[in-house]
Amino acid sequence: LTSAHDVDPSDESPSSWKSEAESTADAVTHAPNHATNHSESSFVVLLDTREAQAAKQELKTMLGGQEMQLPGVDYLFGRPQKDDWELAAFAVERKTVSDFLETMRDPIRSQRQARVQETLRSAGFHVVVVLEG
Repeated sequence: LTSAHDVDPSDESPSSWKSEAESTADAVTHAPNHATNHSESSFVVLLDTREAQAAKQELKTMLGGQEMQLPGVDYLFGRPQKDDWELAAFAVERKTVSDFLETMRDPIRSQRQARVQETLRSAGFHVVVVLEG
């Protein structure tokens, strides 16, 4: 996760699709570890730095958590492993209903979102989309 590139979420150009997918692939090179031997530390919520401040604060209050750059998703769950993270097998994207509808109506945004989610799935993640409002 430490080598992920920052991608401007407002950049909807086709060239940004590749950048976002590559950034996501970079971030998930340490794909979910399905091993049964668990370390002593618990999983924590990892919050994307670009997520809405109110949502981040609410999750931090309820669950604790750590902010970091997460290209393509809003939340991951992980536990520290020396200088890296062991990630849970699912990634969470939070969207308001209006934003979700706008994404689905816009072929560029919807294709970009689909590519990012496919990259995550190919790395072993289950992608969960949470709709609000």
